[in-house]
Amino acid sequence: ALLSNDELASQGKSITAVRLENFATAVSLRGVWLRHQLSCYGDVMELGEEASSQFWQDMRHLKFLSGGATPVWRISTAPQNGPRLVNELSRLVEVSAVYDWSGGLVWLQTPESTDASAADIRRILAHLGGHATLIRAPDDIRIRTEVFPPIPGALGRLTRGMKKSFDPNRILNPERMYHGV
Repeated sequence: ALLSNDELASQGKSITAVRLENFATAVSLRGVWLRHQLSCYGDVMELGEEASSQFWQDMRHLKFLSGGATPVWRISTAPQNGPRLVNELSRLVEVSAVYDWSGGLVWLQTPESTDASAADIRRILAHLGGHATLIRAPDDIRIRTEVFPPIPGALGRLTRGMKKSFDPNRILNPERMYHGV
């Protein structure tokens, strides 16, 4: 597994992580209450300060997804639609997903392909609602793939016009965010 904490890495199943922050007394009391409330769902593991800090650093750096240039998407959608998106997409390609914000933020790893599964992801999101941003991919895929959701119609023309007026010689990250801009 890719997490730094061996005990968490060896779980072999999904992990629901909750971070409590506040004054020490408040955290302690809330921790006792939360452990009691969650105990009906299975074993509750409490991480010490160092292990907790390392776990959240792993989360921040997306360490739980395999490294390298394998495509990674950041998808925002309604919380109830995150699992639906992953389920629909997993029927088409092999994916790994991590949910945050109660499912409203999905970190999605896809196999390398011509477009990093952009067409499939955006087609499903057009139905469910939300948007996807390609966070990581090999250069050859990034060149061919819209990193950000396409900007439709008048808003797209406005964006291109603003970019052109601020950067008429196209020297500031040409085509970095959108093709043709």
